[in-house]
Amino acid sequence: MRPSPPLSGDAPCPRLGHSFTLVGDKVFLFAGLANESDDPKHNIPKYLNDLYVLNIKNGQYSWEIPITYGECPPPRESHTAVAWHDKTVGRHYLVVYGGMSGCRLGDLWILDIETLSWSRPKTTGPAPLPRSLHSATLIGDKMFIFGGWVPLIVDNFTCEKEWQCTNTLAVLDLKTMAWEAVNINQEPEAEDVPRARAGHCAVGIHGRLYVWSGRDGYRKAWNNQVRVSI
Repeated sequence: MRPSPPLSGDAPCPRLGHSFTLVGDKVFLFAGLANESDDPKHNIPKYLNDLYVLNIKNGQYSWEIPITYGECPPPRESHTAVAWHDKTVGRHYLVVYGGMSGCRLGDLWILDIETLSWSRPKTTGPAPLPRSLHSATLIGDKMFIFGGWVPLIVDNFTCEKEWQCTNTLAVLDLKTMAWEAVNINQEPEAEDVPRARAGHCAVGIHGRLYVWSGRDGYRKAWNNQVRVSI
């Protein structure tokens, strides 16, 4: 594929840790981590918060730099983004959560696809710990956040400079913007729940959440598949 460049501006720069989300016949590329140095052997990390749209209708591929409105999410990488269709109002949204920008993030942002307006909704309920390299999966009107890197909690104290992988599951009802408490067995040797991991992938199929592989910190890669019944 060689998409046509934007009418104004450059095509997206090489990056990692971005999101690439299909909404209708357009793909929304958001944020990521780039190298500010022209020398590939000299890495100067640059967190991004740019937004590109890849038009794929009828096989006519082209990049577009949309003009957005409202406050834009801060730069980040290793976040997640899901496409949500609110059938009540008949609108499509891009929902961005978490990521990494020098520290882990736990913020939530929504882009209205029709108006291209960013907003940061207020949520209620027990919000999960900030995280990166997690997965976000849309099932119905709920977004399921699983795993990732989170801050280490010691004696109810958050250690901002120490991090660990988690196997916690958080659920956000996008209709009400309420986080729902989820209680699962957290015993390390439990065989009926996924082990702590980051960098995995997940998909929702017929009301079930399937999680594949990932890695527990720098120790071990999980080459297995698990299923969570929702």
